[in-house]
Amino acid sequence: MKQFSLINTEAEQRRYKHIKLIPQNESGNDFFDVYLSESYIIIYIYSINKVDKLENQIEIPIVAAKWLENIIVNGFWRKPTDGGLPKNQHAASDIFQGEEILISRSSNAGTYGKGGFNIRNKARNSYILSTRPQSIQITDDIVELYILNLLRELSL
Repeated sequence: MKQFSLINTEAEQRRYKHIKLIPQNESGNDFFDVYLSESYIIIYIYSINKVDKLENQIEIPIVAAKWLENIIVNGFWRKPTDGGLPKNQHAASDIFQGEEILISRSSNAGTYGKGGFNIRNKARNSYILSTRPQSIQITDDIVELYILNLLRELSL
């Protein structure tokens, strides 16, 4: 399994293709910075406050892009009567390049009261707390505005 460092320096950022800087919310302090390696989507997550910068990151095999896009659009966002996931199924997972990717619905996806998704790579440890898997919470708004197009482009 390819190992990565936090993409929090110019030297690390130059190693990968920068795709997009996405605001997490309207605060102007929280961002998803998306990069690509040859075979991974790397999302560097950071929040800036007056004192310091909270950083994290998730690495997802690019081959999972099509599955993620499909499970969001045709699974979670589609009614069960129209072929979507069963009403009581709130999570789905699959294995890509030996790494288990789990996606689940969240009623507070990083922002209180905003629905969205929690995406985890259970094969990789969080940069904040090494006993937890890498994860990211993304609101439905951000998924719709930015993430779906990215996933579609990567799955072509």
